[in-house]
Amino acid sequence: MAAKRPAAKSGTRSAPSKRSSSAKIRARLNHPVIDGDAHIVEFPGVVLDFLKQVAGADAVVRYQALRARRAPRPRGPWWAYLSGKYSADRAASMLPRLYAERLDDSGIDVCVAHSSVGLAVMNLPDDELRPAICRQRAERWTVG
Repeated sequence: MAAKRPAAKSGTRSAPSKRSSSAKIRARLNHPVIDGDAHIVEFPGVVLDFLKQVAGADAVVRYQALRARRAPRPRGPWWAYLSGKYSADRAASMLPRLYAERLDDSGIDVCVAHSSVGLAVMNLPDDELRPAICRQRAERWTVG
């Protein structure tokens, strides 16, 4: 996803209540700030729904079977869990438009956000599933 920051609308839930230190630093710069390594955290149900739309119900069954056969994984990374007082940040990582609206407060002009699921499926042995899942990144998570 490549997103340009839209102006925050006054009175919306994503409009910053005060300028963050990041936004203050950005205001002093005379060049754009680009985040080239942002990540979208896809909600699993949405990924499965999209996969069904683009590749059919059989693809969903095959994808779930491939994921079930993987070796047990250790507990996921810290950023994949509930965020307490940072719940709005967690929500923004799952909702691309909200993320784009919050770029200004983060001091970011443009970001390139990678699909977490899309990165994880690059080594799937199924030549039909791999591009279908990667396609959801391009079609569902582009904001601009």
